[in-house]
Amino acid sequence: MRFYPAVTAALLVLAAAAHAQETAGWGALSGRIVVVGEAPAPVAITPKNDRCCIDAKPVDERVLVGSEGGLLNALVYLRPVRGAEPPVHPDLAALPAAPVEVDNAGCSFRPRVSLVRAGQSLLLKNTDPTTHNVNAPFRRNGAFNLVVAAGATRTLQLDEGEGTPTPLACNIHPFMRGYVLVRDDPYMTLTAEDGAFRIDHLPAGEWRFQFWHETGYLAGATFTEGPTTDRLGRATIRITAGGETRLGELRVDGASLE
Repeated sequence: MRFYPAVTAALLVLAAAAHAQETAGWGALSGRIVVVGEAPAPVAITPKNDRCCIDAKPVDERVLVGSEGGLLNALVYLRPVRGAEPPVHPDLAALPAAPVEVDNAGCSFRPRVSLVRAGQSLLLKNTDPTTHNVNAPFRRNGAFNLVVAAGATRTLQLDEGEGTPTPLACNIHPFMRGYVLVRDDPYMTLTAEDGAFRIDHLPAGEWRFQFWHETGYLAGATFTEGPTTDRLGRATIRITAGGETRLGELRVDGASLE
């Protein structure tokens, strides 16, 4: 039998498209990440030799706990095993036209954690009356270290998804810290002030999810209505077509966030 490479490639493309179209529906994932016990409180930072930062009175915001015990800025995102890339819901297929903005404001990165979809641009702003630089060791997108003068902006194109969040640093003001997560698909979210999270339009079926916080993977923790995360903060979860998979609460020991 004779095989024609072009025809074979076309058939593979059609098969992949058919698989996406045959996705057995779409569902949602929700839950809440809360802190039990005493968590580290935000600590005041004492900048030196920069009046702007001294006046801004920045604090260490690695661990922020809401009034209801919710852990802020924890990341939840779909992290499929190799070769199991998820189909994307038609409502989410188009990339957002606007860039994701990260501001140097009050000698802090605002927001502290940002979500970017591969193909979007990252707009770096500086509304402080002092110079900052943004140092980010991206792996697939290439590392960069850019000076952003007072009142200036810099734009970066991020075309490749990254497996884990990339830290942002300012070498001029080394107490500044932020993170950017770049993913190939739109299935990612951050916890709110009450620790709640929700991802909509997920493809039905079993998928692996990542649970992360800048203090480390949320590992070996059990949801009250769901699975236990592994040593890398991952868990396989079944998404129900036409429904919502509720995980309940993931309770994190405050002492583990040191």
